[in-house]
Amino acid sequence: MGFGEDLRLWINIIKNPGKYAGKEMSIANALKLYYEASIIPFVLALVVGIPIVMYGTSTYLIPFSRTFVGMGMLATLAYVVGLIVSLWIITPIGIFVDAFLYHIVGKYILNAWKRPYDNTFAATLFATLPMLFLYWLLPVPFINIFIMVIILVWSFIVLIISLALQQKTTRVNAFVAIIATIIFTLLAVMVFVALLEMALLPAAIAPMQTM
Repeated sequence: MGFGEDLRLWINIIKNPGKYAGKEMSIANALKLYYEASIIPFVLALVVGIPIVMYGTSTYLIPFSRTFVGMGMLATLAYVVGLIVSLWIITPIGIFVDAFLYHIVGKYILNAWKRPYDNTFAATLFATLPMLFLYWLLPVPFINIFIMVIILVWSFIVLIISLALQQKTTRVNAFVAIIATIIFTLLAVMVFVALLEMALLPAAIAPMQTM
């Protein structure tokens, strides 16, 4: 698909996931859709966020002073780098990890579906598209928390629908697989932390015993 077609698909998926989120894609094509859809939100985030960063810097420094210009440029650079890393590196890695966990739980533990990982990956990626749609508003103070709530709810709904469509299962099965994945992940983290504490406990006690 071309750039324009990908953008239309992006809007259609978040507007009507029940109709469009079942479109099958390879991992490469799904990533292509994500990166193309992220261009406009990235530019908007620059337009909206940089003035906010500069204004925040001016509240602590005298505007147009050398220190303000230097600190403003440094803060702007940090903001831009943060956008690039979060949008184009961390989020795609997170999609791979989340899709892997959903797939392991849904296919091999719950036996809720049979289709390959590519479909789970596409569904997981589609669930990030509402975030892209509202991403540029996240730097705005006061409303950013409200925007985060909308993103979380909207993305969760799209994830359920797209996962059900991509894996040819029911929405109930998709919902259960998502919740089970969250629970299993939390339990795994708790067990890991407990084991880590048990492993470090002798090292912490040893100096006290020598006193």
